[in-house]
Amino acid sequence: MTRWFYNDPLAAAWMAKHFGMQLTNESPTHDGRKNGRPAYWRTMLRNAADDISDRPTHFCIHPDSLHLLMPVYGDVLMQNGSAYVWSKFGGQNVQSATIIQRNGTPFMWPEVEP
Repeated sequence: MTRWFYNDPLAAAWMAKHFGMQLTNESPTHDGRKNGRPAYWRTMLRNAADDISDRPTHFCIHPDSLHLLMPVYGDVLMQNGSAYVWSKFGGQNVQSATIIQRNGTPFMWPEVEP
């Protein structure tokens, strides 16, 4: 199963706040176990601002939010170094494209692990 995630807590918080993306905190706890709890954007911002942890962060996209990664009419996509506005009649293959803007708001594209 493919897992989409953010290692940057600010990018994760941005997506949660502006797009309603649901995330789980898969960052290791102090004893090395994975957290697995829901992650809330205010907490992510507070922790990033306080720099309270030297441990790596890993915020996985909840399956209920994976639909947000599908292009919608008017999204600005980046593919092969070129940006374009997507329409379902545009004929472009969007499989390898990344969304860089939606409704005028920057869209932080996640990383993926196979």
